[in-house]
Amino acid sequence: NSRDKRPETTEREIVRERPCSASKPPQEQQSTNTMSGWDSYIDSQLLLKDASGTQTRHSPINFGAIITLEGSIVSDQGFYITQDEAYTLTAAVQKPEFRDEFKCAGAFELGGSVGAFTLGGHKYVVSRGGDGVALSSRPCMVPVEEQTGEEERTGCIIGVTNTLVILAHVYNWGDSSEVQAATTLVNSLKEYMESQGY
Repeated sequence: NSRDKRPETTEREIVRERPCSASKPPQEQQSTNTMSGWDSYIDSQLLLKDASGTQTRHSPINFGAIITLEGSIVSDQGFYITQDEAYTLTAAVQKPEFRDEFKCAGAFELGGSVGAFTLGGHKYVVSRGGDGVALSSRPCMVPVEEQTGEEERTGCIIGVTNTLVILAHVYNWGDSSEVQAATTLVNSLKEYMESQGY
């Protein structure tokens, strides 16, 4: 699939982790077949997969990422976020406007375009936000299937805790029930991380 290909990056952009307060994931319950690390939170809480990687029920999210507020990319399962994008995003979500429903878009700016940011080189535009969560869509249509020429609008939900930024890519942004379901999943993971001190 052409939209899943990783863009070319330089070695300087691949710096993924640096020491910070949230460099290790919260402790997980022990079981005979557990997932480990930050990726497991994306898999189990956003993509709704079990420990073996099997989809347990429908998820409107097809990939996600977790970044610390210091800009460290601790998990990226499909956005292909550059280090500069991580720093720009974390700076935006720490502005007071980000938590304000009516001013949220003002926290983001991309080349003079208010309310915009990039992840993996793809532009997103904030449509609404508040209370530590923002919804943003890609302003261009994305080819779903090259044979038929079908296209769909995709988007990203941003959830912010005291130490983390949770990103979830929603593949069917045109369906409001899918966006709402994805927002609920992001809020649930956000609340869980906050309860664990993150």
